[in-house]
Amino acid sequence: MRTVNILSALAIIVCCGPLFADEGAKPKKRIVQVLSSENGDYVVRAKRGDGKNENAFATVFKFEPTSRTYVRVKRLRLFNPLFPQSTSVTNSGRYIVTLDDRHKSVDSENAVVIYDLLKNKHKRFKVDDFMPKEIKERLLGHAMGVRLWYSTWPKLDNSTLELHIPADEYLNNPYVVVDIANMKVAIKDKDSPAEQSTRGEGDGLRGYARENFWLERNVAREETRRPKVDVGSVWPDTTLLFRVEPGAKDLKAMLLMFQYDEEAREYNKLHDINLKNQVAPEFVNATKDGRYLITLDEIARIGTTDNAIVIYDLLDGKSKAFALEDFMSQEDIAKLPRLRNVRRWRYLTGGNDTEFDEENLKFYPSDPKRSIIDQSRYPMVVVDIANMKVYLEKPFDPKPPK
Repeated sequence: MRTVNILSALAIIVCCGPLFADEGAKPKKRIVQVLSSENGDYVVRAKRGDGKNENAFATVFKFEPTSRTYVRVKRLRLFNPLFPQSTSVTNSGRYIVTLDDRHKSVDSENAVVIYDLLKNKHKRFKVDDFMPKEIKERLLGHAMGVRLWYSTWPKLDNSTLELHIPADEYLNNPYVVVDIANMKVAIKDKDSPAEQSTRGEGDGLRGYARENFWLERNVAREETRRPKVDVGSVWPDTTLLFRVEPGAKDLKAMLLMFQYDEEAREYNKLHDINLKNQVAPEFVNATKDGRYLITLDEIARIGTTDNAIVIYDLLDGKSKAFALEDFMSQEDIAKLPRLRNVRRWRYLTGGNDTEFDEENLKFYPSDPKRSIIDQSRYPMVVVDIANMKVYLEKPFDPKPPK
């Protein structure tokens, strides 16, 4: 299941990036993309086109502080026959920027599309419109046989209204900047200062060491960054939407849960609850019916608080929090890798590393089915949701990381 995962570089959703509910390259049913602005004020829900007669379309929702819900403000037809590869929305909700078509890149008619929702204007760009022929010819092929003009996740700067697409030397991708307000796209000679400052960091590291390097870097950033509102959806259901508001001083974090009504095309608020987290959970997930909620850890404090796992029964109003010490022995905890305020008791990447067994109401913080999981490094933790219990499926016997 796709989830809210707040520690940004380890995140499963990025506030201006795409969240897909996809069942393969050519799914039988219409798939949905849910994304939000960086400040959480706007949510865009895009529905897949059929690739023939009907393009993708998007519905824009705005958060109303008084009613504490998302209200529909705009619907628009996208130019993409199926789906854009990436979608961003500005904090003001005025601009939406899409990149590429699904299964197309260099040859897409929609390499960049800028939508101005206030003035009802748009502008489309092919790669040929902003990329010189000699640069385009240097682009390397992707594993799926598609030549990509970008491969690094785009970064939206709301202060300058620019979308930065960093260079990738491995694929010969250039550094591209989308000037959103002026509806222009240009290739820059050098990456932004922020990109240049991180160029090459961790390049000599591989496997576990590289993973540790980026974890430490981003935990340090989260420790000093002011917590922000985070918005995300549950995959592959995508009808549930979360809004997590961080705690401050004596106020704990809050979570709002909404459910999308397909017929009314609007979000209905299901729950508005106080979480046990002092700041914000690092991870949030829920059952499709919205009854049970699971949170993992505190932001930037993984495995070192009383809220390593919290189970909420939103129907009965019950909850139970677990520290690592509640389901692991001190001997096992001592075997876990330690980094700053992090005990690495579960797998932490940017992907979907958990598993939700809805039929048996079991949740696995580290997905036991995925081959990427190194089960010799992390304990196989099982969350028995209905009975509000947490236990280890088998003895923890970690092997030294490679």
